[in-house]
Amino acid sequence: MTAGAAPKPKRVDPKIVRLENDAAWSEAITNFLLDGAVKDLSVLLTSSRPIPQFARRFLSEVLEGAIELPDRRGKNNRALTPRERAEAISQLWALWSRTLCVLAHSDQIADELGKEVIEIKRYLEQVRREGIERIAARYGVSPHTVRQLHDARETAGWVTHFGVGSLDQARALMKYPDLFFGLTE
Repeated sequence: MTAGAAPKPKRVDPKIVRLENDAAWSEAITNFLLDGAVKDLSVLLTSSRPIPQFARRFLSEVLEGAIELPDRRGKNNRALTPRERAEAISQLWALWSRTLCVLAHSDQIADELGKEVIEIKRYLEQVRREGIERIAARYGVSPHTVRQLHDARETAGWVTHFGVGSLDQARALMKYPDLFFGLTE
């Protein structure tokens, strides 16, 4: 190569590009079928990306009525995409498991801080409310929508299975409250 000459562009493997394109279409179609989420599908249809044969066939069958879509009557209209919903649920789980860690050690924490246990519990409720508000703000939905995603029984089950964090972890959470929101930022 001579000085000043432009480097040769790298050749992109068309098989990899095709697989990535097919994966995006597959995910969009799956989200549409399972959750009624049309946003990803709409974005792909209006983009310059090529439409794979299986996606053409699927769209044709939907328009012809060969594929019967699930009855959506009575279902809530989710403002979250399936991916956002999964992220919000994992953030809620992290928040709840951290607050459960402190609750499990609330007697020791209260003694060390010279507070009543009820004060610790009230503080943790405030932390949970703030966490829900942060998650809601991140995704542009109401706190009520985020609260509906949380399944306290499931979180309690996971915590029972894996155990709560240590007393040292609970102390760190109380000393550095931003740790409660580590995954919500």
